[in-house]
Amino acid sequence: QNVYIADEQRLYGALKIVSMTWTQVAQAQNHEKVYELANEMIDRVGQFMEKYEAVGKALKKASDEYEAAERKLSPQGQSIINTSGKLIKLGAKNSDKHPIKALQDVDEIPSLPEWSTAGSGDKGTAGSIGESSGSSYLGSGETDIPAA
Repeated sequence: QNVYIADEQRLYGALKIVSMTWTQVAQAQNHEKVYELANEMIDRVGQFMEKYEAVGKALKKASDEYEAAERKLSPQGQSIINTSGKLIKLGAKNSDKHPIKALQDVDEIPSLPEWSTAGSGDKGTAGSIGESSGSSYLGSGETDIPAA
């Protein structure tokens, strides 16, 4: 009644078969875990590549924006430095808080003559223009910037 009588060799063979079956079951489970991990790893690599490409695009955009801003500082074209230099050369005062340290060559605009206010009561003189306007931006023609 469901009893199998075996000698040593048959018992050893039966145990060996059971052992190999358990090993195969464990290997099958490991294969499933390996496939799950492989799928997870491939998914993570895909996510990383997407983020890596996004960072590359952001760096490219930042670089392009930086170069565009740098062009505004270049001596050619519509440079804000050139325009500032021209304004200072025409008599605007350089900022005390945030002076412009290096101006480009703006020799195409003639400098204003020194403004004198001593004894000038005429309304048509340069000295009276500076006095009557009360503008804090117009100075004596002097700048904090060395001539180019």
